[in-house]
Amino acid sequence: MNNFCFVNGEIKNINESAIRVKDLGLQRGYGVFDFIRTFNKKLFHFESHMQRFRNSAKELRLELKYTDDEIKTFAETVIEKSKINNPALRLILTGGYLYSYDGSFNPNFIMIPEELPVYPEELYTKGAKLLTFEYQRELPHVKSINYLNDIRLD
Repeated sequence: MNNFCFVNGEIKNINESAIRVKDLGLQRGYGVFDFIRTFNKKLFHFESHMQRFRNSAKELRLELKYTDDEIKTFAETVIEKSKINNPALRLILTGGYLYSYDGSFNPNFIMIPEELPVYPEELYTKGAKLLTFEYQRELPHVKSINYLNDIRLD
């Protein structure tokens, strides 16, 4: 199990990290995410993931207050502290907290290293069942944290 994550500028023990329940990501599904693989604990295609992450955030009017260099430094530290051999890194930017009626937010930025699942060999040799469902995804160019349709079908 992983021990560390990044929350708003701090690397913390994952069991001691927290965001408040008033976060709009929790209350309204307002946020974006990305998922970056690592190989030999090195971030894979970091720049292209960050470009997509920033574009998604911009589309939802979420401000990411860290530079790519700062994020990469924090990410490398989290990965190095991780007990996972080759973790994937989940980046999440939530809507944060609405402080006033002028629409100003204070987004929460989180990075969590995760172990990739290992699938049984028979899935590769025999295949798996597939469920399809036709629907129009809202803002398909935005990697939103809203996966309600996917969860509903599971």
